[in-house]
Parts: sequence; C-alpha cells; structure tokens
Amino acid sequence: MPPKPTHLLLDFFGTVVEYSRSRTAQGYERTHDLTTRMGSTLTYDESRAAWSAAFDRLDGESAMSLDEFSSHQVAQLALQAILGRAPDAHEIQASAQSYQDDWSQGIRYPNGMLDVLRQLGDRFTLAIVSNTHDVNLVQSHLLAMGAAHFFETVVTSIDVGRRKPHPVIFETALDTLGVGPADALFVGDTYLADYVGPERSGIRAFLIDPECIEDVPGARRIDSLSRLAGHLDEQGLT
Repeated sequence: MPPKPTHLLLDFFGTVVEYSRSRTAQGYERTHDLTTRMGSTLTYDESRAAWSAAFDRLDGESAMSLDEFSSHQVAQLALQAILGRAPDAHEIQASAQSYQDDWSQGIRYPNGMLDVLRQLGDRFTLAIVSNTHDVNLVQSHLLAMGAAHFFETVVTSIDVGRRKPHPVIFETALDTLGVGPADALFVGDTYLADYVGPERSGIRAFLIDPECIEDVPGARRIDSLSRLAGHLDEQGLT
C-alpha cells in the first residue's frame, strides 16, 4: 500500500478565494481615470475593450505555449492602443497596478475559509500552486485574509515562467517542499490546469466541480474545499 500523502497543494483563485472570471464586470473606473490623465481620449468602454483585447491576445499565445505573461506585458499592449503611442516604464507600472487593483474588487474571501485551512493544516503541509500574472498578487491576498501562515510555500506561474498544466510548475512545488508526487494531493477548480496537469505529474488530484460538469471519477470530485477533509476520510487518505 502506498504511503498516505503528507502534503496538500492548493490552487488559489476559485479554490481558496472566490473570484469573478470576467475581466469587465468588476469595473475599471480608476484605471480609466489614470489613462485619461496620461492623455487618452477613449471612452470608458473603449478603454476597457483595449484591456480585454490585450489579455485575449496574450492568453491565446499562452494557451499554446503555456508560457506565462506578466501584468506589465498586458499593460504595455493595452496602453499602446489606449494612448496611441509607446508607454514609458512608469506608465506601464502604474497602469498594471491600477488594473490589478480594480480586478481584485471581484475577489471574495469565503466565510469559514480560515477554519478550513486550519483543519487541513493539522493534517497536511499546505502549499499554494497558482497561475497568476503578478508576483505579489497571491501573497498579498493571503496576507489580507490572514491565511499566509498556513502555507509552507507559494509557487506561481509568473515566478516559474510556465502556467498550469505545464509539469514544471508542479515539479517546482514538489522540489521546493522536498517531496515526491506520491506524497502530495492537489485540489483546484479548473479541469485542465488543476486536474489533468497534476495527474500527469503523478500527483493525485481532486476537482472542485459541484455541477458535475467535467468527466472525472466521482471519488475525485468535491463540492468545495470545505468538503475535502471528510471526502479524504471516506477514502482512508488521512
């Protein structure tokens, strides 16, 4: 019988925190005001469309290569369209931060999540493995919600250079923790990134899929992270 896992790797967005998958619903008034002060004459809707187009272009490229892109790359592309000229480094930095702050308005910290993480931390060594475009975004939210101390490490796609489901991000997490694939479990809410990716790397994965949309075994599907502990107990994995 294989040893019971000792480490639990968690996706962040949609797993530990709730977020809006929309790039437009949050509202980007502050970012629009900022680019207007930089000289833009575009309307709010035109400016927002430029940001969406920049993301769509980079996302399309990354979907093929799995190379991660940064928030600064997004800002540079968006500003070129919004300002009609090449932005300088300060404008790129300021607008990237502003857009990220606006986007973060759609992030919510679920009630009871700290208790869930505390209980899981009593059973496993915890780590975050997340796709993100900014080096500080995940850590800043962990600090804001009072959860940073639960995690041994945070491994992100922007630090590694490749996004889930690329194997290097899972390998980096395991190497950082000093464990092998059989010692770890993975939980996330996105089929390809959080189920197929870790499974291909030899890590047993569980998918948050309350609507039963994806084709995964029932034993690997959970409704939410709060249901994980009981689910693992039923399978003798704790």
